[in-house]
Amino acid sequence: MVLRAQNNLVALEVQAAVGTEETITPADDAFSVENARMTFDPQITQTNEGSGSLDRSAPIIGGMKAGINFDVIGRASGTAGTPPPYGDALVCCAMSEIITATAVPASPEALAAGGSQVMAVLGASASTTAQIYRGMPLDLTGAVQDLVTIWDYDTSKNAKITKDVGASLIATTSYQVLPNVLYRPASTSLKVCTIHFWRDGRKFRLKDCKGTVSTTFTAAGVLRLSFQFRGVLVADPEDEAVPSVTITNATTPIWKGGLSRLDGKIIKVNTLTLNDGITLADPDNPENNEGFDPPEATAREWGGQIDPSATLVATRNALAEVRAGGTHNMAALLGSTAGNRIACTVPAAQFTGYEEPDREGIVVDQTPYRATGADSGAFLCFF
Repeated sequence: MVLRAQNNLVALEVQAAVGTEETITPADDAFSVENARMTFDPQITQTNEGSGSLDRSAPIIGGMKAGINFDVIGRASGTAGTPPPYGDALVCCAMSEIITATAVPASPEALAAGGSQVMAVLGASASTTAQIYRGMPLDLTGAVQDLVTIWDYDTSKNAKITKDVGASLIATTSYQVLPNVLYRPASTSLKVCTIHFWRDGRKFRLKDCKGTVSTTFTAAGVLRLSFQFRGVLVADPEDEAVPSVTITNATTPIWKGGLSRLDGKIIKVNTLTLNDGITLADPDNPENNEGFDPPEATAREWGGQIDPSATLVATRNALAEVRAGGTHNMAALLGSTAGNRIACTVPAAQFTGYEEPDREGIVVDQTPYRATGADSGAFLCFF
């Protein structure tokens, strides 16, 4: 008998407490993944004991670190204000989940005076809490009709947006912050999860998992999220049939007719990548079954790369941006249907390098970047 890789299922659930494996209900906790695979890292001690020959003695096998990697095609839930099927996976990558179930305000409301082409002053119904809407979608109707994201918001209700809308945003335009689920970086109260992985009759169980996530937006294509989790192997694999579940996905949004912006201006990229750069460490504990405690996130360094088609310097001088060392807001948005739109907002990207390769004969300004800011490097929003 052989085991077929395609016949697999991943189910994940946030744990109520570290150390206690959560009960997994496949019908509720499974979601669509690609390229799922377990990872193992046995701690090996190679001895140098004399053996009366040139051959080294056998290594000594110690504790085992284990994890699972998988990819997800970016889809929302289909219902605005409801988390995507893989929302728990994002939460366990050192992120917090903020659900805005209803629009703010409930009906479109006129903007206040004082706006510009890249900044709107929200009306009476908006909150005065700084950054409360950061990373969220702002729907504009009336004189200016557009859908943008907010990259900065202050106590005076000034909402800086990720697109130059071409006209001043004043009272002739109305606004709503749309219902959404926002994932933003967190540094405290970090969640862990239990993951079960079935592969054609064999089952692995992990608990106390924490992970990292990277995303790739591709022009005329899909968003892909790549997760890498590390946790505690509950037991050796066991034989268990892959559960029979029905996974229903919302329509996959395509990155076309959406948003691709840098400092409010269009950037014609092929790909926009973003990774959280989380460092995971396994604290030593000789009393633990494997000699380690569950993994801990010890540092984070958001970053990625864009590859827009090059322009004349009068339009954009990418090398000068690198030299200046300043920061730039960026945004990507795909999908056109309420409940199945996804946006990524980077408030403060600092470019760290520059190359000019070509893509199909077209010169490209390839620029890696760091997404800077404490607990504000990047925001993923589903709406």
